[in-house]
Amino acid sequence: MLSKENRNLFLASLGACLEYFEFSVYVFVAVSISLAFFPPGASSWVKQVQVFGIFALGYMVPPIAGIIIAHYADRIGCKKLFIFTVLLMSIPTFAMGMLPTYAMVGWMAPAMLLFLRVLQGCAVEGELPGPLCLSVSMQRGTVWDFPAACSRA
Repeated sequence: MLSKENRNLFLASLGACLEYFEFSVYVFVAVSISLAFFPPGASSWVKQVQVFGIFALGYMVPPIAGIIIAHYADRIGCKKLFIFTVLLMSIPTFAMGMLPTYAMVGWMAPAMLLFLRVLQGCAVEGELPGPLCLSVSMQRGTVWDFPAACSRA
């Protein structure tokens, strides 16, 4: 049987791994996304560039989001913010599955997809440092204090 600290560490790490998987699965369905969310008259390479542009934007947002998330993590605590980032990743992922296609709403489809990817990008930055800080704070005085502090520097 795992101790409470080890169980929390395992669950937090598992959650972070699942969130990164959830964020990266977008690449595997890029062709389907390009067909559903972008104008049918555009060439396939233009659609792919647009899809991967949205993917890249998801990775440009985290540094800014990290500053904001770290500020609030210090104020309200890592555990509450970790739960918030899990929800911030899960809700947009669910909403992406419910998005209307380009044929239904036109230009709003890629705009909504972009907005949801930005929200996911914000959540990704809180996913790794959150459980790392939470687990280290449960085991004060270990050799992991300094590496954990430098993990995202």
